[in-house]
Amino acid sequence: MIIIISSESESEDDEIDADYAEFLAGYVPEEEQNEEEEDPEPIEISSDESEKKSE
Repeated sequence: MIIIISSESESEDDEIDADYAEFLAGYVPEEEQNEEEEDPEPIEISSDESEKKSE
């Protein structure tokens, strides 16, 4: 992990944030997909709420 501290160049910092966000955007979804396949909790919770409203 690289941490760059520079109060003089905010525009440069924004570029780093954009690159880091892009890196996370490419990395995180894969992990979320694997979790959803193994343990689809959000779907179950939504179903439970729908059933309770029906009853």
